[in-house]
Amino acid sequence: MSGLAQFLLLGPFFHEGQIVPSPKLYHYLPGTTQEKTAWMDRGKAITAANPIEGDANGLVYGYFSGVYKLVVKTHDGTVTLFQADGVQILDTVDDNVQPTVRPEDHDGEASSSVDNTDPILASLADLPAAGGTMVLGPGDYLFSGTINQRDRHIIYQGAGKGVTFLTLTASSNLLHGIIGTGSITLRDLTLRTQSPRLTDLQMWAVRLDLDGTGISGGRTLSLERVELSGWNAGAYCDGGSAYGIERATIELSTITLGGAATGYVGGGVGLNRCQSAAVLRNHIDQNHTGDHAVYCFGSRELTIVGNRIENADQSEGQGIKVVGNGVSSTQSYDRWTISRNIIDTCCHAILAGTYGTELLRLLEVGQNVAKNIDGSASSVVGDLLTIAPTATSIIEEATVRDNFFSELGSQAIHVTGDGKIRELIVDGVRGAGWSRRSTRTYSLLGTSSNAVVVDKYRAKNIHVDGDGDGRNIWNVNAFGGYGSEDIGSLEYDYDSCSEEGTDPVLGNFIPNIEPSVATPDLRFGRKYILTNPGAQNVTGFESMIPGQEYEFLVTDGNTTLKEGSNLRMAANVDWNPADTDVFKCRAKTATTAVESGRSDNT
Repeated sequence: MSGLAQFLLLGPFFHEGQIVPSPKLYHYLPGTTQEKTAWMDRGKAITAANPIEGDANGLVYGYFSGVYKLVVKTHDGTVTLFQADGVQILDTVDDNVQPTVRPEDHDGEASSSVDNTDPILASLADLPAAGGTMVLGPGDYLFSGTINQRDRHIIYQGAGKGVTFLTLTASSNLLHGIIGTGSITLRDLTLRTQSPRLTDLQMWAVRLDLDGTGISGGRTLSLERVELSGWNAGAYCDGGSAYGIERATIELSTITLGGAATGYVGGGVGLNRCQSAAVLRNHIDQNHTGDHAVYCFGSRELTIVGNRIENADQSEGQGIKVVGNGVSSTQSYDRWTISRNIIDTCCHAILAGTYGTELLRLLEVGQNVAKNIDGSASSVVGDLLTIAPTATSIIEEATVRDNFFSELGSQAIHVTGDGKIRELIVDGVRGAGWSRRSTRTYSLLGTSSNAVVVDKYRAKNIHVDGDGDGRNIWNVNAFGGYGSEDIGSLEYDYDSCSEEGTDPVLGNFIPNIEPSVATPDLRFGRKYILTNPGAQNVTGFESMIPGQEYEFLVTDGNTTLKEGSNLRMAANVDWNPADTDVFKCRAKTATTAVESGRSDNT
């Protein structure tokens, strides 16, 4: 439809034989008393008041677009002069106005005594091949079979969520709500089963599956102000290998699933292999039925923002899972954004991963709240966030900013896989209580890998309370330990971070230097405790960042810093620091350094 509105003139109105001056025209959503926008000009630049006041001659007018409930009353509002519901007002000058149909065109009815399956299908068949709009008024349209719109592009326009109902009365394996290979749009309605599913029948509310069709574009999926209730799974689409879905959006909707209490039934939202996909400001209740509440794979651009997600707490279920397109995929993706979501009572909160030789340019995870996340008993992951680039895939940059958590089973942020994150920035974490599943076993941050999974790991602005269960924010072993290759380098800002309620015996806030080694590895930040179990000469360091200064807090007298080509000491003289001394050096290269300061407290 166009961006233009249609002029409508009503009147003149009379009451008791007399013209009614200044009548008032009220404009609402169909079947409600909720205002629907009208305008005072065709281009929709000036929004009309509600009510619109008429003139002295009993005439009242405005510009409208869509389906309305219209009521005209006397100026004082005491007498109703005109009322009509379901009035369709479209700009007839616009050649692009879509044709409309209603189930009532084929004896359908929004009542408890009529099966609307055939009337709905017959009405859809009346539309041209390009499709059109199915107008659904207030009431409950019962249907007993899948609504297959085939390859038509269809808009299902209701009178409001909780006002217009499409209710499936039957229950059978793979009996869905609305399916097709053309664009599907649902607005302002409730699509439900007559009673919530109690078993896994793989019944989807909405399913636009282009896999294997060869369709390469021109399709969209859109749900706006929609309620999906009682199904095994909610809204699903797959653009197929040709990425035939250009845009998929689920917005301002409520999804509550039904099904078995164990196993994997189906997700609340699955937007897969779309050119652009968005899940915005919804309430998704997985209802303890397993699988992931939001599970999206292979979309080139993905935005998941402002949702409340809960009860994806069976087995390995994530609140949000976003991944690439399969184990051997070569796809590239621009940006995945996951922000401002509340994730409550799930097995894991957020997982993001890539496969094959895939490339993800930017992963953004920010301002999410994760609480009551049990974690898996079979593996250690980040119960707030797990990032998993597998095979030889690459994530160029991952930013994790200003997230909050409470009550996690194991770690908060975990990175794993054989792929690579070029740079990971963790800037802002607050919360309390982690490692609940195994007290004081897991640090807040951690990795597990067989290779360098993060080239540069930067962490700052972390303020957390272990609440008697959590180990420290990080420790060397959490990133693989000395001699491992989990991270290329760590930049940890001690001044901006704090922790309480943790056990320093299990993991030091400042790490010990690699012990009993002549050239200790300094990949774990720029501040260390200098301690050795016995006498040890140190002739230099490894994995330094050129230009950075490193600081060592001495706790015993077992280490001798040896003057040489890789470690240039003041006055070219060795130094054997004692307990409480401090040593500093500045890196010239990754393996050579010059003393930059010392504090001899003996």
